[in-house]
Amino acid sequence: MKIIVDRNELERRLMQAQKGKLIEFCIVPSQFDSGRLNPALLHIGTVYNDGSYEDLESIYEFRRLQLVDDL
Repeated sequence: MKIIVDRNELERRLMQAQKGKLIEFCIVPSQFDSGRLNPALLHIGTVYNDGSYEDLESIYEFRRLQLVDDL
C-alpha cells in the first residue's frame, strides 16, 4: 500500500525525530465510518537509544477527491 503525503509536513515530523535511533512509519488505510470517508494516514514515531518511544502524530494522505454522480 502506498499513500501520498505533504513533503513539508513529513520533513517537519522527521526533524522532531532527529535524536531518535529508529523511526517507525505505519500506514493506516482509508476507512468509511458512518458513511463518511476518512483518508489514509501515515503515523510516525521515534525510538530513542534508551528504548523510550515518542509519538510524532500522523500526517493525513494528500488527495483530491473527485465526486462522480451516477447517471
